[in-house]
Amino acid sequence: MSYNGIGLQTARGSGTSGYVQKSLASTDDESKKNASHYEKRKIQKDKLNAKKKDIDIDAKRLGAKIEIIDHNKSREIEVKCIELREELEEEDVEEDIIEKRVKDLRSKLQRERYESATSRSLKNSSDENRNKNKKTEPDDEEKPGYNYIPRYRKDERTRRR
Repeated sequence: MSYNGIGLQTARGSGTSGYVQKSLASTDDESKKNASHYEKRKIQKDKLNAKKKDIDIDAKRLGAKIEIIDHNKSREIEVKCIELREELEEEDVEEDIIEKRVKDLRSKLQRERYESATSRSLKNSSDENRNKNKKTEPDDEEKPGYNYIPRYRKDERTRRR
């Protein structure tokens, strides 16, 4: 019942059939190392496709999050308008005045929402422009491989023997 020393000597008394299965939890690093060029490229391609799929899913989630946030903000505006309407109706204000005040409040809140969104986008774009204008490449002294450390002191190098 054992296979290459793996498994039970005998299935008797174990309550199992003694069948040995391959462990799917283990990683086959040995087989990847010994894989042909074609198999290695296939593994790389599969990993790349998985990453692209994850990025697509994240982008869709982000789009959905933005839509949900936008919808919730619209709902908040409508809730405030309804609260104002109910307050004015309790005070027995005329319907024309109620409509006008609710309309004014709605337009004010939507304008504020639009202005805050545009100011955030302008701020983000100015931050991006500022980052673009920054020097991206380090100086020669900062680059790895350009750090020159002299072996001799200055006076020893210039002295002739």
